[in-house]
Amino acid sequence: MLQGLGGAMMVPVGLWACGPVGRLVVLRDADEKEFLEAIAYLTWPALIAPVLAPVLGGLLVTYASWHWIFILNVPQGIVAIITTARVVPDIRARRVPRLTG
Repeated sequence: MLQGLGGAMMVPVGLWACGPVGRLVVLRDADEKEFLEAIAYLTWPALIAPVLAPVLGGLLVTYASWHWIFILNVPQGIVAIITTARVVPDIRARRVPRLTG
């Protein structure tokens, strides 16, 4: 149930090459010179993962056991959470000026 909940929370971020919120978090801090490279880092994993994941999952289930999918996802999830906490800036801490009319 926890794995399904985590997967469901990733869908809005994973669609459309990292989703609008994920793109904004990354592109907000990108310089003009880094902009194209930042978009590439967002797009390529979203394009490659749907192709490789079913193949790797099928190989794992065929030659090992379906249990290994769950065993491998736990450490991968922990690494992803730690990496995200260290790499993604806290955009809530920044003050954005109000729009005046």
